[in-house]
Amino acid sequence: MTDANQAFMKAYTVKEVSKLLEIPPGTLRQWEKSLEDHLRIPRDDRGERFYTDFEMNIIRNVKAMRDKGLTFEIIKQVLSASEAAPTAPIPAIPVMSQSEAIQTIRDLQQTIEVLSKRMESIIKESVQNQVSKLTESLDDQKQHIEQTLKKHDEHLMAVLRLLQEQRSAKKKKRFFFF
Repeated sequence: MTDANQAFMKAYTVKEVSKLLEIPPGTLRQWEKSLEDHLRIPRDDRGERFYTDFEMNIIRNVKAMRDKGLTFEIIKQVLSASEAAPTAPIPAIPVMSQSEAIQTIRDLQQTIEVLSKRMESIIKESVQNQVSKLTESLDDQKQHIEQTLKKHDEHLMAVLRLLQEQRSAKKKKRFFFF
């Protein structure tokens, strides 16, 4: 048996899959029921589940989709679409001459520069707006604090005058009794 066949033949128990993928065994069983048309877990002669790398890849994808909050209905649609997808690789890069490729790269560089400058301008404008709003807010708070302090000062001065008048009145009373 070749190394490739041995790797393909590797099987995992529910416990092993649970530990490797950090998914509780109960959740694995529930996913198997919920996705029965897309996730078929083989069983041995005793009826115990065993997972190959193929099923583990499907489970990894399901976990990633669940982590992103996708419902089982959406996950089923995604799995159906991936099962129906053509297996032949689609070239990602179109065939072009060297001069076309160089021109395309130059065009992309120019586009990146324009976008970078625009982003810089947008960020700068946004920061300036935020600073302006914060400055206005601080000025408003400063005025409020100054007005509050002025009222407190006036109140304090009134209390001090009243205390001084009371002391003066006490001194006058003592003076007349002697």
